[in-house]
Amino acid sequence: MLPILSTIANSHRFLKFAILVTLDFVLLGFSFLGALWLVSSNLVDQSGFNEVIFFVAAFILALPVFSYFGLYRAIIRYMGYKAIVTLTNAVLVYSLITALAFGVFGQFESTLPLIIANGLIALVLIGGSRILMRYILSSIGYGQSAITGQVRYVIYGAGDAGQQIGRAMLGSIRELLIGFVDDNEKLHGREVLGVPIISPKGLHSFISKNDISTVLLALPSASKNQRLRILESLRPLHVRVKVLPSVSDMLSSQLSMADVHDVDIDDLLGRPSTPVDQINIDLVVKNQVVLVTGAGGSIGSELCRQILSHYPKVLVLYELNEFSLYRVHKELLKLLGKLEEIKKSSDKPSLRLLPQIIPLLGSVNDAERLSKVVGAWRPSVIYHAAAYKHVPMVEHNVSEGVLNNVFGTLVAAKIAIQFKVRNFIFVSTDKAVRPTSMMGATKRLAEMCLQALSIEKQPEIDCVADSDVQLSNQTHFSMVRFGNVLESSGSVVPLFKEQIKSGGPITLTHPEVTRYFMSIPEAAQLVLYAGALYAANRQSGSLNESNQADVYILDMGSPVKIRELARRMIELSGLSVKDEVNPDGDIEISIIGLRPGEKLYEELLIGGNPQPTDHPRITRASEDFIQWRDLQNGLKKLKFLIQDDDIESAQSLLVKLVSGYQPNNRLVDWLYLERQSSSKL
Repeated sequence: MLPILSTIANSHRFLKFAILVTLDFVLLGFSFLGALWLVSSNLVDQSGFNEVIFFVAAFILALPVFSYFGLYRAIIRYMGYKAIVTLTNAVLVYSLITALAFGVFGQFESTLPLIIANGLIALVLIGGSRILMRYILSSIGYGQSAITGQVRYVIYGAGDAGQQIGRAMLGSIRELLIGFVDDNEKLHGREVLGVPIISPKGLHSFISKNDISTVLLALPSASKNQRLRILESLRPLHVRVKVLPSVSDMLSSQLSMADVHDVDIDDLLGRPSTPVDQINIDLVVKNQVVLVTGAGGSIGSELCRQILSHYPKVLVLYELNEFSLYRVHKELLKLLGKLEEIKKSSDKPSLRLLPQIIPLLGSVNDAERLSKVVGAWRPSVIYHAAAYKHVPMVEHNVSEGVLNNVFGTLVAAKIAIQFKVRNFIFVSTDKAVRPTSMMGATKRLAEMCLQALSIEKQPEIDCVADSDVQLSNQTHFSMVRFGNVLESSGSVVPLFKEQIKSGGPITLTHPEVTRYFMSIPEAAQLVLYAGALYAANRQSGSLNESNQADVYILDMGSPVKIRELARRMIELSGLSVKDEVNPDGDIEISIIGLRPGEKLYEELLIGGNPQPTDHPRITRASEDFIQWRDLQNGLKKLKFLIQDDDIESAQSLLVKLVSGYQPNNRLVDWLYLERQSSSKL
């Protein structure tokens, strides 16, 4: 019997429609006979009453009414409370139309008892048949998929969010809900949406018995530590894990399958975020002109999103890559539309004017272009996120790395001084600390340039704007140093995802390599806050007279072993690691050796004794640097060497200028190697 029912469940929609219509025909016949039996004593002797006509007419009226109410579109396996209400309404309307139809022929009074009895019995029989079929088909669903390729789900969390996403699955032919799992012991053994709620202890056997492929974590209100604990418990089960966004990330209260996504790597770190004082950020951003260089990059674009939420007067996007600029501008315009809706529903004066977004193409090395931009819009704050950040790529392209990271930063800083930009915030990196890579060395030298410029009241710099601009340093420089951000273009996470999707192997540079990680939104938020600390201290009157640049260090938490991160990503994709212990596993982790310039471990501090700030995750460092007049000579020589393509001498000079810089490999600059090779021929 079960195989037959299973075949029917997997059959074409038209066949199932025909079966339901036939079943309803039979049940309506029984309901009519039952009703006739109940009221026959009053009708048999009624002249003019024809039972056959009554039955045929009632059925002809029932079919379109039931179709209109969707009784033949609903998926019986998932019929719930709403479906029963719909069925009741359908039978009620069917009974009313039947009464009206017979009333037209003058038989309303004689047939009314039969109509009422027929409707009540039809409701019981048709509703009961649907409930019975739901129970049978749900039972079949535990044993085999209804459709080839259908994803069999268990939802972890039987609360409101879990039930809401469970209902969203009901209308899908791709997702098959098999059960819920919940930590609440009071729910164990119960059913919701026609499927059981089980204990986490029984999840392993339930998954094996019912061939579950995916567990959906539906706990949007859970803390990151709770989510991490659950994710760790799911790793050995060899199922794919998907999640709903946290409450703070939800765009609306109405959940759908579109909200479901793969596990965030941020979830794997279990790092709770710390809120910041938004008022401090408002001091720098709100109603101000803000310029972001590198606005299309990972950090730059997130800075723009968050800056926009603080209602600047104008947000200037400065980006070299045309497509990146187009993409971030398009996204920000959508956010602006949402701000428009907020403005309409708000009486706050601060929301009366929406920010203006200006997308501009340009390079930070183009001093004339950037000078015109800053001169035209006169920003009060510049967030300098433009940089080449990919370690091996900069090792292979030294000249461009030095020009962009060092001299591009210097151009932006000089222009900020010339046009009296109040705040200049430089996005730095942990690779600037005792660097082994050209990228790290260039970022540290850029930091040193800002440190040196900051204490010069009238720095001697070559002007790129109008010559009559009176040069006096009124710009405060801040540098914010942090490690890797998750999901950025240079992060290992997108690479690992792609390698897992293609079947592996995952390529790891060294089994012991570790990195600090932070989510892009958290990093951007802390950059904004760190950049606002100077303004907050200035307002409170707690500033020192010195304008010395601030070096802020973001607390990245504990370093993460990349090999363990790769293993977690594999296992939470429903796969297993292929190694000596498990030679039949799915994805191998292959060790390929450290890349040029890469370090095993990253650091955040050059010196010691960092000073706390008013945010627990931001500290202020005090680090040595070269005075501007002395640094100028080194910079001029470095630029000459780069322009002359003397990469070897440029690297030697960087070793002298940047304290702690120790290249960990020979020069691998492509142009340098090609010229070396050509000279030997």
